[in-house]
Amino acid sequence: MSAKNAMEEVDEDSKLALEPEALEGTHRDAGDDSDTPPTAEHWKTMKGYGSFITHDETEVEHMFHVNDFIYVLPAGRDPDEEVDKTELWLAQIRSIRAHDSDNVWIRAKWFYHPKELPQNAKGVRRKFTKFGNFERISSNQADFIRTSTCCGLAKITQYDEQNLEQEDIEPGSFYYRCEYDWRKQLLKKPPIPCSICKKTYNPDTDIVHFCPRPGCRRSWHAPCLAKTNWLIKSEENFSQRMVSLDRDYVSPDAPKSNPKKKARPAKSKEASVLNDPYARMPTELLAVAQQPIARGGVLGLVGNVRSVFKARSMVQNALKGIEDIPEDWEARLGKVFDVSGIGPAATKHGTRSAVSYQCPKCGEPI
Repeated sequence: MSAKNAMEEVDEDSKLALEPEALEGTHRDAGDDSDTPPTAEHWKTMKGYGSFITHDETEVEHMFHVNDFIYVLPAGRDPDEEVDKTELWLAQIRSIRAHDSDNVWIRAKWFYHPKELPQNAKGVRRKFTKFGNFERISSNQADFIRTSTCCGLAKITQYDEQNLEQEDIEPGSFYYRCEYDWRKQLLKKPPIPCSICKKTYNPDTDIVHFCPRPGCRRSWHAPCLAKTNWLIKSEENFSQRMVSLDRDYVSPDAPKSNPKKKARPAKSKEASVLNDPYARMPTELLAVAQQPIARGGVLGLVGNVRSVFKARSMVQNALKGIEDIPEDWEARLGKVFDVSGIGPAATKHGTRSAVSYQCPKCGEPI
């Protein structure tokens, strides 16, 4: 893209929220070697803008705004060379300044590939042993870069492994789980490793089982659970234990009203059915609620965490008389996965069709 830019002037004090000391120094050299980035003092004298427009070789306009995520052409790469997106650098525009339309610069915050982090830094070697191909690390490291090095808008999503409502992240999409503090040389909020092997998981290849109950909220590699014999040994109350989240669980989506009065047992041949609270629930919903919660590998980055959590929430709220199973329960579940091929599963109410694991921490089925 050319360096010709159309800029929208803004009140920088209100638009640019980043404090000068919040980002650290310079680390990467993006752009032509002949480009000399502004000094910190020079930067202060430049006018701030909220956006800029670049034109590609076909004169098509591309607009970039403050806080947009962008692809950046690495130093030394030919702009005309076809580069895979995993080889491009990822950054977030934090401010835009210029003296004129031919001299426009960005202050951009970097996202790093895990291998780019110093291995002797706190938390890196011990707590970040595995990662996915599209995984990056957020940082507080920033550089001044030319607008001409922007290769297009990018998307990178924060992935919180403990968030039961985490939205799905499509294959081939960039994401980040933690942040690296360059000033302190510290990896913040690193992934929680499997307590058995002490390693994290590679979302591209590893299948892990997740316990959603408060006090746990962590994952274990399927092979680790199998090798250490964390198998369900008791059939007692299996289906009830499988759908439970905790003894006092109430969904945050449940209406804040008094629990409904429980219906009296019917005096008819249907009494046995009515006395079984699960019998009146959709069998498909129960099948999802009784799935083990798993992620990674064939299940994708996020896996079935959200759909199973939603299913269990609806079942629990119905059992407690808080809310009936909603008519649109299928729509609320969202994407549903077939977990029959990953081993542990409970696919039919009251039974289990395959071996199931238990949480090494709380002892409940996972």
